[in-house]
Amino acid sequence: MGKAFWQDSPGGKVRAQMMEPIRIVEELRPVTIWQCGDGIYTVDFGRNFAGWIRLLACGRAGQEITMRYAELLNEDHTINDSSLNGLHVTDKFILKGSGTEVFEPKFTYHGFRYVQIEGLETRLSEEHIMGCVVHSSVKKISDFRTDHELLNRFYQCMMWTERSNLYGMPTDCPQRSERVGWLNDMTVRNECALYNYRLPMLYRKWTGDIRDTQGKVTGAISDTAPFFRMGQKPADPVSSSFLLVPWNVYCFYGEKKILEENYDSCKRWAANMLWKYCSRMV
Repeated sequence: MGKAFWQDSPGGKVRAQMMEPIRIVEELRPVTIWQCGDGIYTVDFGRNFAGWIRLLACGRAGQEITMRYAELLNEDHTINDSSLNGLHVTDKFILKGSGTEVFEPKFTYHGFRYVQIEGLETRLSEEHIMGCVVHSSVKKISDFRTDHELLNRFYQCMMWTERSNLYGMPTDCPQRSERVGWLNDMTVRNECALYNYRLPMLYRKWTGDIRDTQGKVTGAISDTAPFFRMGQKPADPVSSSFLLVPWNVYCFYGEKKILEENYDSCKRWAANMLWKYCSRMV
C-alpha cells in the first residue's frame, strides 16, 4: 500500500480548455461471450475502440474480479495481448457484497476489442456488460460510401482509428502506454481528419501544447506535445505538422485565429530548422 506525500504544485494557471469534452459517445453490446473456464469469460465487442467497460456484478464482500484487455484472441478464445508491447492492461474490481454493483473506470481508458473477465461466481450474460466508446466529442461532418464493401470497410477502420485517438489531443495509439501527441503522425493524418471531423477547437488547443514546448532562445520544438515521457527536443523536420495544421484548419474552416496564435512560433521554428540544416551544408 502506497503512502501519501507532500508535493509541489505544477504551477501555472488553471484555465478552461475551449474544446469539446471527452465523454461517452456510444455504447456497444457484446457480439459474443465465451466461457473459457470456471468463472472466466471473454467478451467480444465486434470492433476495436477506445474507452472502458461497464460491468454489473453480484457477489460476496472481498470477491475480486479481474478484467484484462486486448486486441487479439488465442485459438481457445483467451485474450492475446502481444500487440501491447509487453503490457498487461488490467482492471480489478473488489466487491463490497451488497446486491448489484457497477464497475465503470472513468479515470482511464483502454484500446481494445476483447476483455477477459476472471473471478465471477455468477454466469456472465450480455445484459451485464457494456462497451463504452469514449473520446473528445467532436462532430463527424462527412461520410463516404461506395458499392465496394472492402473499400467501405477501409474507410470505417480509418474513422474508428481517428476517433480512438482524440483525447484532448491527437494521440498515436490508445492500446499501448504511449498515448502521446506525436507531431510526425499528424503530418500525414491531419488533412484526412479535417475532412471527416470538426477539429478546429481541438487543434487550436493542441497547437498551444506545441507552443508550450518551444525554446525561448532557440525556437526549437519537441516532437511530442504535450512534451512528457516520450519524444525528443529539438524535433526533426517530419514534425512539419506544426506548420501544416494551422494552415489546413484555415483552408478548411476559414479560421484565422489559429494562424494568428501560431504565426510567430512557426516563424521561429522554421528559422531554427533553416539554421540547423543549412549550417551543415556550409
